[in-house]
Amino acid sequence: MNRDVRRRAAVAVTIAASMLLAGCASDSVPALERTATAADALPAGLVAGNGFDPETARHVASHRGVEIYLAKKLSEKFDVVCLILYQDTVPATWASSCGAGERIALTLDRANVAAEFIRHGVTSGDLRPGWTKLSDNVLVQD
Repeated sequence: MNRDVRRRAAVAVTIAASMLLAGCASDSVPALERTATAADALPAGLVAGNGFDPETARHVASHRGVEIYLAKKLSEKFDVVCLILYQDTVPATWASSCGAGERIALTLDRANVAAEFIRHGVTSGDLRPGWTKLSDNVLVQD
């Protein structure tokens, strides 16, 4: 191999690695970056004392009578996202789970709804049999 070919190969590898790392480094969650609308407001019972910042909540989907929200966690040093499932029943049923990792799984037992947040965005590789993509970052089990 001559020196010019090696140099071109090294440049190509460096560019490819940079592009991959740039894609992996992004923790941006589209729903949490958009401006809030009236539909994003959490039900009153979820606002106080649940660890997530209600001002950051964004409604991302509905599934079998369950409303699905994403929010940011209060006063965190890391990019912590919370997945929130809410069903308007009497009494209201809800669950939330927060994490800084790649995935958050959550089940609302009474409604028999399982959801999963995927930070990098749902890809075809994330879809498993019996699961459906509802938004850029959320899957639900059928």
